[in-house]
Parts: sequence; C-alpha cells; structure tokens
Amino acid sequence: MTALTPTVRPLWHGRALALVGILLVAVNLRTLNAMTSPIIPLINQDFPVPTLAVSVLGTTLPLAFAIVALVAPRVSGRLGLEPTMLLALGLMLAGQLVRILSFNWQLLSAGTLIAAFGTGLANVVMSPIVKKFFPDRIGLMTTIYMSTLMIFQAIPAFTSVPVSEAFGWRSNLTLWAVIALTAIVPWLIEVRSPAARAAAAHAANSPRTRITRFPVWKSPTGVAIALMLAIVTVDAYAMFAWLPTIMVDLAGVDLASSGALTGVFALGGLISSLTVPWMVARFKKTYVFVLVSIALALIGYGGLLLSPSVGTILWAACLGVSPMLFPLSMALINLRTRSPEVSLSLSGFSQVLGYGLAILGPLGVGILHEATGGWTWVLIALAAKSLLLIFCAVVLAREAHVEDDLRMPAPSTI
Repeated sequence: MTALTPTVRPLWHGRALALVGILLVAVNLRTLNAMTSPIIPLINQDFPVPTLAVSVLGTTLPLAFAIVALVAPRVSGRLGLEPTMLLALGLMLAGQLVRILSFNWQLLSAGTLIAAFGTGLANVVMSPIVKKFFPDRIGLMTTIYMSTLMIFQAIPAFTSVPVSEAFGWRSNLTLWAVIALTAIVPWLIEVRSPAARAAAAHAANSPRTRITRFPVWKSPTGVAIALMLAIVTVDAYAMFAWLPTIMVDLAGVDLASSGALTGVFALGGLISSLTVPWMVARFKKTYVFVLVSIALALIGYGGLLLSPSVGTILWAACLGVSPMLFPLSMALINLRTRSPEVSLSLSGFSQVLGYGLAILGPLGVGILHEATGGWTWVLIALAAKSLLLIFCAVVLAREAHVEDDLRMPAPSTI
C-alpha cells in the first residue's frame, strides 16, 4: 500500500519549535570527537594520554552509537520521540561535564562514553523526528540539519587549539557544554506540549508500539543503506581520530596547521550535506553519488600516500567530501520508508550495523600503524575499502522501499 503524498506547507507553520530544536541538536551531534582530537597534546600536559588511549577515545563514539542503536527504538517506543530526544541531550551534557572534571584518561574516556550514548540516541531518533514533523519537506530538512551538523563538526577543529592554548583545554570543553545546554530548551518546551504528552501516553500504553520491530534487516534496501553508512563512517571516524597525527607525521605540519587541515576535512562534508539530500530527493541517481565518492576517496588517500606535503589541502578536502554517502544514507532512511515507525526501525538497524563496523576505523588504523610502523598500509587499506560501495550502488539503484522488499503495508503514523 503506497502512502499518500503529504501536503506541502510552509516550513515554520505549526512546527517552528521543532525546527529550532532539530537545528540545535544538529549543532551538537558531531562536536564530541572534533573538539578533542586536536588538543590531545595539550591534555597530555595535565595527564598522560597514551597512543592506545587515542584509539580508545576514537572507538568510543561508534561503539556507543552501535550499542544505543540496539535499544533506541524500544526506548523511543516507551517514551515517545520528543522525551527520548530530551533524554539524549541530558546524557550528552552529563558526559561533557565528566570530561571537564577528568584528571586521567580513563575518566576522560568514561565521560566521552556517556556523551556518546546521548549522541547515539539523538542520532537514531533524528530521522523519525524529521519524518514526523516534516513529512512534506524531508529532502529540505535533511539538507538543513546535515549542513548544520557539518558546519559545527568543522568549527571545533579550527577553534579547539587556539581556545585551549589561551584559556586551557577544560575551557574549550566548557564552551561546548554550554552550547549543548541550549539545545535542551526547545525540547523541554516541546515535550510539555499537549500533543507530545498525548503521543507519549499513547506510546507508553500501546503494546504494539513497545514490541513491534520491523525486520528491516531482511530488506536488501535496508542492508545496503546500513552498509553504506558503515563504510563512510569508518572513513569519518578514522580521519577525525588520526588525521591530525597523519598530517604531522607525513606532511610535516605543526599542531595548529594539522587542526586546520582537520577543519578543511570537516568542511568538505558541508558541500555534500548542502547538495546530496536535496538532489537525491529529486533525481534519485544513487550510483552517481557512489562513483563520485569512490573517486574522491582514491584521490585523497592516494595523494597523502604519494605526495603528502604538496597538495595537502586538496587531499584533505577530497577526503572530506568523499563521505557524501553519509547524508545520502540519512536521507534514504526516510525516502525509502513510508512511515516514522519503519523509519525508526531502519535508523536503529542501520546505525547498529554502520557504527558497529565503524569501530574498525580508529581502532584498526591504530593497530595497523603500530604493526607496520608507518602510514602506507593504513592509507592503502582505507582506499581499498571504498570499492565495497559498488555493492550498495547496485542494490539502491532499484529505488525500492523497505516495505516493498518486506511485502508489507505501511504502518500507522507514530
């Protein structure tokens, strides 16, 4: 059964608070690692952060995201979407406070884990929230929040070192904790609205909502979206954890320049975030995005391997734009489903598989670097992995919905 096309209405009409809340959440979704990796040497001045600890910090995020994605649909089913988002933001703030007060790398890692649980929970419920409040503007809203996410993913890479050098690394983390606190306000208001209270009460009292899990893992479309998310997330987390070190070792740049190049890498994602969700909602040529992504990854990793000190900014930019399939995956979670319920199931499943495999990024890079004593085989392995995206392109070119694969009607709206 095909769902009716929702009536298009003004973006702000009856949902301004949700729009503000979504944007403020997007501001905080990718700052956790970006604000930390450039200042590891400065943290090292207060307490030792060994190489293994850097790998642990980089691995903590995808590990937490994968764990949370297993339970997020059930939590959201019991609490409702808006209360779940509020819970996620509370965890993000609490974890950041632990990081600020940490006095060893174990406590720093524990705070990162708590904040990562909150971030992972927000990751999962973001797609169904967009589908719930903006069913008529999925492409536009995905573009808006992904672009916001990418902008604020880049900002800490540029600002963390200067702020930390001027005021201390704890001041840098405090600044971002205050920003996380502001995101709680609109959702605190939203969760107290009559509509949200009614939806939460219905979710809590409905056995179907609590127990239903749509078997999206049986859908080739769902699996392809999840694998695509995994492959590009391996790149993203590996680079955010290790790109500053790679730039220092291979390109011979100083600490501040390595942070700036990491910022260039992060800003590269802004280009795809501004264009990919909007374009795929209209043209649906997924194989084009995949081929461009593969080409950019090969150029970026090949450039760092063959000419690390010449064209360094170009290599960082290519690697930043290459994970364009991440915003594509986020858009397809909504575009290849017909209801917030199936979208929630697909969002949870894709992030379990995607972030679960993404753990191999920072950890694998650290292990391979230690084993080989250099970056050559690391860059070759990361480049070769991008070729696996061809499988995803073949499946997604069918343009099938998850419900079509499962031969099931679209469920009712959350």
